[in-house]
Amino acid sequence: MATLTSLRGIVHALRGRPTPLGVTVNSATPVVVDGAIEDAGLRQRLGLLGEQVVGFAHARRG
Repeated sequence: MATLTSLRGIVHALRGRPTPLGVTVNSATPVVVDGAIEDAGLRQRLGLLGEQVVGFAHARRG
């Protein structure tokens, strides 16, 4: 979580807008097996993060 907090600070310093949701991934265990994300919770959080990124892109465009 310290890395995520640091990255958010960097984004703010560069006048960026980080997404409200931050997703951490435990890389100590296999995350992707046969092309699919194994953990259903992680899959859901990444989906929400993707929705936020697309939402911000649409808001900035218009």
